Amino acid sequence: MFELKERSGLARICVLKTKHGSVETPALMPVINPNRELIPPREMRQIGAQIVITNAYILKKSFGETVKGKKLHQLIGFDGPIMTDSGTFQSHVYGDVETTNLEIVDYQREIGSDIGTILDEFVEPDDPFEVAIRKVEETLRRAREAREIAGEMLLSTPVQGGLYPELRKLCAREISMIGDFFPIGGIVPLMENYRFGDLVDAGMSARIHLPASAPVHFFGAGHPMVFGLACLMGADFFDSASYAKYATDNRYMTPTATLHLEELEELPCECPVCNSTTGKELREMEATERARKIALHNLHVCFAEIRRVKCAIRSNELWEYVEERALAHPKLQEGLLRLLRYRKFFERYEAIGGKSFFYRHAVSLHRPAVSRFRRRLFERFFNQRKKQLLVVFPGRQPPYLDRWRANAEKILKLADADFIVPTPFGPLPLELSLVYPAGVAVLPAHPDRDTEAIRNAWMLKLAHSHQYGLAVYWEGEETLKALQMLVERAEETEEFLVRLVKRVCDFQFGVGAGEVLCGGNIEIVCSKNTGRIRNILRDGKHILSMRNDGFLNLKIEGAKLLVGHFRRPKMRCIVSGDSFEFNAKGKNVFAKFVVEMDPDLVPEDEVIVVNEADEVAAIGKVLLTAGEARYFKQGIAVRVRESVGGKDGED
Repeated sequence: MFELKERSGLARICVLKTKHGSVETPALMPVINPNRELIPPREMRQIGAQIVITNAYILKKSFGETVKGKKLHQLIGFDGPIMTDSGTFQSHVYGDVETTNLEIVDYQREIGSDIGTILDEFVEPDDPFEVAIRKVEETLRRAREAREIAGEMLLSTPVQGGLYPELRKLCAREISMIGDFFPIGGIVPLMENYRFGDLVDAGMSARIHLPASAPVHFFGAGHPMVFGLACLMGADFFDSASYAKYATDNRYMTPTATLHLEELEELPCECPVCNSTTGKELREMEATERARKIALHNLHVCFAEIRRVKCAIRSNELWEYVEERALAHPKLQEGLLRLLRYRKFFERYEAIGGKSFFYRHAVSLHRPAVSRFRRRLFERFFNQRKKQLLVVFPGRQPPYLDRWRANAEKILKLADADFIVPTPFGPLPLELSLVYPAGVAVLPAHPDRDTEAIRNAWMLKLAHSHQYGLAVYWEGEETLKALQMLVERAEETEEFLVRLVKRVCDFQFGVGAGEVLCGGNIEIVCSKNTGRIRNILRDGKHILSMRNDGFLNLKIEGAKLLVGHFRRPKMRCIVSGDSFEFNAKGKNVFAKFVVEMDPDLVPEDEVIVVNEADEVAAIGKVLLTAGEARYFKQGIAVRVRESVGGKDGED
């Protein structure tokens, strides 16, 4: 039913299959009011709508039994997937509805809804705990009874719980075993009051405890300013009644705010409405036509933002994009800062590498990719060192390796030393200075005070924990002369580039990997144009290649060495026998054939495909984490790059 295609952390591009066609996420569902049509659904499809949502409770009150017999799509005038709501929001607004859960779920099934929603209990943000837990328990009861009659209709079961994380957790875990589609319910009041910090807590408390393969819907999130933030949290679907509601009140959406028409002379947008109309002309229109025009504009803005978010997901730059958007509103910044409290959870889903790291402001230095990088520096590098000498080179601007390598090689003739550079990412070993994110970072020449404070804090941590006999700050030839008197003469040391490859192996694959892979006669092939490492050979066999983000690609011979060293399941994706022979011929690994996977692997990590006898079939990159591979029934878990059959990977 749900297949992951591309991702940026928890944000993802997936395909949801329904009876009336497939939907690619993130997807916006415009709300169709069956009693008032501002914009025909066919026109919405032209703007970008793949799926729409309407209210079954209003349909039932307005049209009764005449819509039964699967006539919903005919009545709405939309041939794609249609989701229906149950009347829960009406009960939130008016206090009660004239239907029961079973009646409205049965009605949705009878009229041919693709995704039908239970009549859940709306937990208000200020509900006392005893009220909230009663509503959650009632929502779960109604979900169970609805499951019995839903038939082939996908059942939408909202996750309620208000502002109580333990109730969101309870509801998410229980309801995930019942439903097919999972809205985060009860969040409209938070968005209406710009409580984006509370929105993040409510959303994450649910998202963390839903299955990885769950289609997640942010109920009532219809303003483009929240789309990027919500997608970072794992949202796949949004619905918008705001486009029409705002239009009837002369409110004009932008990607980051809502403006009143009377404030506008020029229209700050490039949609067809704004390109052909002025603010003055809009104000002078008849009310119905004006509302239609503004509604069209609002939809264009919403779908344009969805497309921008999808572009950021495809390029793995969604954190950068959301940081940029958050600068537009203090409350959005509050939401982003709250989201960073969940860094440890996000680290599991953040890609190991990337094309570049664009610094926006000091908050950029707390992204999950950066916090994981810092943690690995201490776990896999500094905590393993018991050397005589540490030399600290000045930070300045990258590229650090090109600037300091020659000096490092001079020092190595005197002592077996380690070399670091103070950076905002932490104390950066010179051998790891090409690795993402630090190695591909675009930083300001003159950092602000917050950035300097972050750099100094991490240097202080190293100062309090290092196990070097001597630490010195590089001040040119004077430092070299001093070291000649202070340190014992080094025995023969290995070539600097071999050291670099070993350090990257340990950092990327785990401590000890460098000695295993580079323990023989090592030949390093560099680019004639740039001088950068391209390939690594051991005893004449190709074992590794350097990626553009400073990490390494395994070759089959290198993979066999690591399988012989690390105990399973480390670095492995273990597949069933049926899959093994296809993977050995270069075919990708599909989720349904994964028996077990190393739980520490993250997207874009190198992974070795083996069978249950630990025989190597192929190597590739992780698309689905171990937890995701367990839940997804469709789609690719590992993109195979090279196989023992000698063929490159293919779909």
